[in-house]
Amino acid sequence: MSTSPDQPRNERFYRRQDSDPGPPPQVSPIRGLIWLTLFIAAIVLGVMYWEILWNLVSEFVPLTLEFVEESLDTLFELVGLSPPIAQMATAYTGVVIALALFYILLRKSITISKKTRQTVTAYKTVYKDLSNQWYARKRAQALEWWDTLDWMQRVAAIGALVLIGIPLALLLSFILGSLVTMLI
Repeated sequence: MSTSPDQPRNERFYRRQDSDPGPPPQVSPIRGLIWLTLFIAAIVLGVMYWEILWNLVSEFVPLTLEFVEESLDTLFELVGLSPPIAQMATAYTGVVIALALFYILLRKSITISKKTRQTVTAYKTVYKDLSNQWYARKRAQALEWWDTLDWMQRVAAIGALVLIGIPLALLLSFILGSLVTMLI
């Protein structure tokens, strides 16, 4: 390994290449819909039962940390340390463990976010292609039907769509308005 000034700085040191995304993930539309449904259901349940979840987390985390602290304290006292020294050793060990866990979680979250971004991109392209195919097929069907009509039937079709569309738009606005007033 050369450290000459001719060589760019990033080539002087070994760096693991995480930028290689690997093979594209295999996606299927049904699997994506299942995951999306589960994700939305988890968010809805979390919003509905946030108090229960908060109580579980706020009780579980301190109890777990207290158990680990007491276990480490007892272990250090069994090794032969005096109680004040065992408490200091427990504190320093806890800091080292917390920093190590933070580093591991940070690295894992970066890796998971890269894989998730790659998978979401793949699903977006699949769904975009499917929706474009569906839209093109429906548009072709509508244009075929429209071409079979004469001008009188076209005027009648436009009038029917307007007469059906206005009440549906009003109904939708009333429903959305009532939902907004319920949430406020």
